[in-house]
Amino acid sequence: MKGSKKRLRWKAGYRGLALIVLNTLVLLVVLNLGLAVVHGIVDAVRASRPTSYYVLKSYGKEKVFSAYSGYERDMVRDMLDEMWGRRMIYMPYTQFKEAPFSGEYVNVSEHGFRHCCNQAEWPPLPDNLNLMVFGGSTTFGYGVPDWETIPSYVQNALVGRGDKRVAVYNFGQGTYFSRQEQLLFQELLSSGVDIDVALFIDGLNEFEFRGLLDCDGLRKPPKRLLERLPMSRFAAAVQRRVMPRSWKRGREPRPPKPSIEATVERYMASKRMIRAVAESYGITVHFFWQPVPAYQFDQSMTPFPMEPERLERLRAGYEYAEGIRAQGEFADVVWCADLCQEVDPPHYVDQVHYSAGMHRAIAERIVAAISPLPKSKE
Repeated sequence: MKGSKKRLRWKAGYRGLALIVLNTLVLLVVLNLGLAVVHGIVDAVRASRPTSYYVLKSYGKEKVFSAYSGYERDMVRDMLDEMWGRRMIYMPYTQFKEAPFSGEYVNVSEHGFRHCCNQAEWPPLPDNLNLMVFGGSTTFGYGVPDWETIPSYVQNALVGRGDKRVAVYNFGQGTYFSRQEQLLFQELLSSGVDIDVALFIDGLNEFEFRGLLDCDGLRKPPKRLLERLPMSRFAAAVQRRVMPRSWKRGREPRPPKPSIEATVERYMASKRMIRAVAESYGITVHFFWQPVPAYQFDQSMTPFPMEPERLERLRAGYEYAEGIRAQGEFADVVWCADLCQEVDPPHYVDQVHYSAGMHRAIAERIVAAISPLPKSKE
């Protein structure tokens, strides 16, 4: 009798527990299905909006349009859609590069260079004086059409100069700094590309990405099953909004960034290696230190002021570079950092990317520095 009652209690307990587990599972399934529908609607709305919508919303529509005085607003929207709607793809050694793209305002070759005015063919012909320009997104020309980039203005200015046709190639790549440019330069040479002159435009990304080639964003492990659930996506979204950034940084420690001194030394080391390789191939090489809004520039002159922490980091880096330049360490680097003082506004189309007027001024200084052009290699 006692055994029967005990068995009944076990059965009743088991049925109760099974009911709780079943209801919990049903609730989780219903919750995930509901959130999946919501996420689907949100994703569809986001996908239906052009990329320019988010750029204009982030900076403020009128502020963005004020940086494009003289441009039709529809043209600015279309150009921003093309510019910021693109993606990066994997590349050995440098980790990534600009993906091929064909548009009205932005065109990127499958070989990795952005088109400029009177774009020469690929591969470069030995009958031309082939001039390669390396740098980050400011060299690529984020925020302006193909024909208003630094390499395009250089190309236009060099028409008819030298004993051969000058063919300029824009190998600027988003977020690249000197070490990646060095690797790209060497990779092109290893592939047999004919290069006569190489220009390297640096400064901004040396300090913006001091710890890069950790490549955190490129090494994310595949999401686990639980992380793929709509409920997990919802929880992550709530966490991003609610959790203090300082607490998140504490939970996700990253290696400390190198010091400003180590960052500049890295640049100097890359420069030495580039020059050594260039000399062994008989290539003329020039280095340029670019303007940034944190150095000898009044922040009140731009509608896109920088965050104080970012501004101070850049300013400190540039002041250190200015100091070692005074000691002769930058003797082979053309100093363009003060160029903003010679150009009428607008100087920038966002926090760091130049206006067409700035591109033109930088190109003029580059052309002055590399003239006269070297005689062609035999």
